[in-house]
Amino acid sequence: MFRNPEDWTGPSADPNDEQFGDVVEPATLESAGDYDAVLVGEPYDGAVIGRRGANEGPAQVKDALAGVKTHHFAEGPVSSVADLGDVVLVDDDVGIVQEELFDAASAVHDTDAMPVFVGGDNSLSYPNAAPLLESGSLGVLSFDAHLDCREVRDEPTSGTPYRQLFDAGLDSLAVVGARHFETSTRYADYLADQGGAVVPAERVGDSIDAAV
Repeated sequence: MFRNPEDWTGPSADPNDEQFGDVVEPATLESAGDYDAVLVGEPYDGAVIGRRGANEGPAQVKDALAGVKTHHFAEGPVSSVADLGDVVLVDDDVGIVQEELFDAASAVHDTDAMPVFVGGDNSLSYPNAAPLLESGSLGVLSFDAHLDCREVRDEPTSGTPYRQLFDAGLDSLAVVGARHFETSTRYADYLADQGGAVVPAERVGDSIDAAV
């Protein structure tokens, strides 16, 4: 289900620089619950409507994160993070990929760790969140310029995950940073009918905290 993660190495030569590359440890589903958070790579962008390239996300994000310092002034150093590796995908068809990732995400959610899914295109938001619908109420907070509530036509795309989640029982969706002239009135009305909320980009300004 998961490809063994690459070794993490912090690039700094200063022995006093503790970086994520120095503390992130490889994990399995059996050991994931021993950590506060686990990274899950999902290298897939076959459902992108526009520009491709998000399949490189897991490798690029992990490479950049390896050099980030672990110290937080209020909370202290980060230490309990693991890497499950990338999900092994046997097909490029988006429907099959969503089924495979639903199974993988279910297995991760069954551990005690907080999963951090590193994609990958936005079609993966559906299988990453859908398993949680089986255990209770679920709301989603999306930071995006688009609503991604398109109707599924023929097959899912990066624009359909929240429509799929609502169809599966999602309770609420709030989109922070949505841009004017980037969606249709029909989809804006659909989200409003579901009780969703939109915080337009100009209300975000310099403070995400205030917008949320």
